[in-house]
Amino acid sequence: MIAALLVATLTGCMNNPLQAPSTAAIVAPASVKLAWGDSYNGLNDGLGAVILGDFYVYDTVTDMPLENIKVEVTSNSSGTYIVPPEALKRAAYPEIPEGYSLNDCVDDNGNFDSSVYEWCAWVYDTVTGEYYEITGDYADNDSSGQSYRPNYMLGTTDGSGLLRVYVYVDYLFPDGESFANSQIVGSIGHDSSYFEVGPGTGN
Repeated sequence: MIAALLVATLTGCMNNPLQAPSTAAIVAPASVKLAWGDSYNGLNDGLGAVILGDFYVYDTVTDMPLENIKVEVTSNSSGTYIVPPEALKRAAYPEIPEGYSLNDCVDDNGNFDSSVYEWCAWVYDTVTGEYYEITGDYADNDSSGQSYRPNYMLGTTDGSGLLRVYVYVDYLFPDGESFANSQIVGSIGHDSSYFEVGPGTGN
């Protein structure tokens, strides 16, 4: 889903995270293909895609999920950012009027525009059934002219062995007639796994 960069705050915490045991393994979520084009590919333009997925950590001997395991997540692209938990907040979602859908959130050129209707400017988590906003200050330039574009996050798994990761795709680097994939890597030290975010076929 192409989305505008929006508004927010939420705090996350870690309670004495554990180093993964030698029998642990990590599995990345599935790779994601985006409907992407030049109109979305401006750096720090406030337009991009919000992707979310869960890294899964489990014990290869017992086949059970591992809770409270430290996971390092990195992005290999300076145009694809790891959204920190404190940049998110759960929010009440404005109801979509009857007969409308997210397909109505486009401008005259067919590009996604979060300002068309109030309810266009939200991110939906299909797993938890919750809606999120992402702060508009997140990628704004500071007084030195630099923008906040983190490519690293340290998190811990929950009781199901999952670490939820939110990724903001602002810019995909050109690669011939298309765009290059970005890799998001999760590591537990002795094992790592990654998923890719890139352009869909024909874009």
